[in-house]
Amino acid sequence: AAPGRRPARVALRAAEMQQGEQVPQHVAFILDGNGRWASARGLPRSMGHAAGIRTAMQVIQDCMDLGVTTVTLYALSTENLRRPAAEVDHLFKAFEVTLDAQRSVMIERGIRFVAIGDRSLLSPSLQRKVDETERETAEACGDAPKMTVCVAAAYGSRQEITGVARALAGRA
Repeated sequence: AAPGRRPARVALRAAEMQQGEQVPQHVAFILDGNGRWASARGLPRSMGHAAGIRTAMQVIQDCMDLGVTTVTLYALSTENLRRPAAEVDHLFKAFEVTLDAQRSVMIERGIRFVAIGDRSLLSPSLQRKVDETERETAEACGDAPKMTVCVAAAYGSRQEITGVARALAGRA
């Protein structure tokens, strides 16, 4: 779906599930192509990222309305961190602004926020925002969140495999 618009497939699946189909407990989305979408329209990549964030927020709400209990958003790969510094800085700042804007909404709706990935690769201010949001939503939701939103940031399959291999080697 184009950033900023409700994905047609989510709307279609919502209609189907309202007819009695079982709702999945965990769904995952890869947030990809927002910069390309903007560039193809002659817009700054940052506008594509902003539109993608709006779409992600709508998808989370749609999933919550359907009764999905866990949503994972693959938002920022380790490969994305190789982009020009200005773009990476913008992505970090957009993530911070979104956390600030959505933290009280998550608490009000009973959403627990969790981040996965190598936080050391994030800016110090973003690391603090992620930690604050995780802590505050966990405290507010306790052991019974209505939904968990997991954001994969500074996350990559190679990094994950390497981490598991190191952990296993340490046990040997």
